[in-house]
Amino acid sequence: MSNRTVLVVGDYRQTLTIARALRRRGDRVVAGIAKPKASHIRHSRATDAHWLHPPVNDDDFAAALDWALAFHRPDIVFPVGDGEIRWFAHRAEDLDVPLACVTEDVADACQDKPRLLEMGAAVGVTFTDSEVVAGLDEMERAAAALGYPCIVKSNDPLQRVLGSKGIICRTPDDLRRQIAEWPPTHETLIVQAYLDGPRHNLYFAAERGEILGLVEVEILRTDRPDGTGYAVDGITRDPTPALYEQTASLVRELKYHGVGCTQFLVAGEETSFLELNPRLGANFVVADAAGLDLAGFAVDLALDGEAAPPATISTGLRYAWSLGEMEGLRTLAAAGEIGAREALAWVGRTARTALAADVHVTWSWRDPVPTIALAW
Repeated sequence: MSNRTVLVVGDYRQTLTIARALRRRGDRVVAGIAKPKASHIRHSRATDAHWLHPPVNDDDFAAALDWALAFHRPDIVFPVGDGEIRWFAHRAEDLDVPLACVTEDVADACQDKPRLLEMGAAVGVTFTDSEVVAGLDEMERAAAALGYPCIVKSNDPLQRVLGSKGIICRTPDDLRRQIAEWPPTHETLIVQAYLDGPRHNLYFAAERGEILGLVEVEILRTDRPDGTGYAVDGITRDPTPALYEQTASLVRELKYHGVGCTQFLVAGEETSFLELNPRLGANFVVADAAGLDLAGFAVDLALDGEAAPPATISTGLRYAWSLGEMEGLRTLAAAGEIGAREALAWVGRTARTALAADVHVTWSWRDPVPTIALAW
């Protein structure tokens, strides 16, 4: 039992898993909350205290953090999301408290997709061809050169393209229809040849460039019919040798110290690297259930404590995010993209997945109130 005080900053789905995992270890969890009405964590019995604060991109956040550090006296701060990790990693030297996140150099490299692809290519990571574009004409020329289908996405993980993580375009007319105007919040976008296959997430913990433990999850379904969007159904499997080796090569090249998640598309023997998230993925609960205590690894690695590899990893564990799947249905229905019959089939599929799942992203019989509150 570690009995440390951990200040967790960033209120997301994975924050619930982090808090519950740290509580199992005997840690005291202080949860930061920026948006109380949309909070995942404020109802959880896994937290000992809450701290209301402005968003990290607000000018007043630094002063609020100073107060929290003085009042709660945490042994370590655990930034959760991309924005929180970026903010804390860039100020690590100015803070008199350890951080359970990657270094500034690693955060910057992972969040600059063109740079990360260049680094990956140098160490044998495979991915489909891509091009950075700065306008509609460049986008159309790049798509024609790369070939269809292609996918258009942001090179900044904090941004979406017209509300989507990626827009799959199967023909030139499809591209013009879906992206009729240049998104005003983007200076550049990435156009990449699309590999049509399921996504695989590899959750890992690494110590100074060497992987200590890894869980591979195959995504079975997302909240979008085309496979883009947020994963709502997945299953753990034996690590794919090619994906493990590519992840290990990137981790070694970055001298990665901490936890993270690589993502690939897989179609037969062909693979295409998507990204390396320098954080715990929103659905890492299934990796936790499989035996890889990533939240504990993040804290122990930051404090230079012992971080022993897990003895065994369970494969064949299935997870479900039912709230996310129903929210996806609501979005599609509001946009008129799904009919009554398809909606009914969607509801049935969601129910079957919920019953078949070994673990749920937010739901826990020991800590049910957060999910009930979010559903309400």
